Amino acid sequence: MTYIIGEIIIYVACALIAVFLVPLLKEKLGAEKYAQLLAIVKTAVSAAEKKYEDIDNDNERHFTKKQYVLDYLAEKGISLSEAELDALINSAVLELDKAFQ
Repeated sequence: MTYIIGEIIIYVACALIAVFLVPLLKEKLGAEKYAQLLAIVKTAVSAAEKKYEDIDNDNERHFTKKQYVLDYLAEKGISLSEAELDALINSAVLELDKAFQ
């Protein structure tokens, strides 16, 4: 039961971040650059999902995948604030979740 409540809280927090920060980021970067950046983030998120799907511990899997995405973006020279990166990652995760459903 606690696990389900925790998952719901995380999902709602991700949605709120995506709803409020993503439009600000789009405005800051411009629509075309934002679309390119989101495509890169989606690629990194998809790769992390596939690479670390076998980790049983949810917390470990979450942080391992997030670190993979952050490392990938840093490797590509993408430097944004932590809140902006979180918003992009959460937005990509939400879109991938919708695609799987």
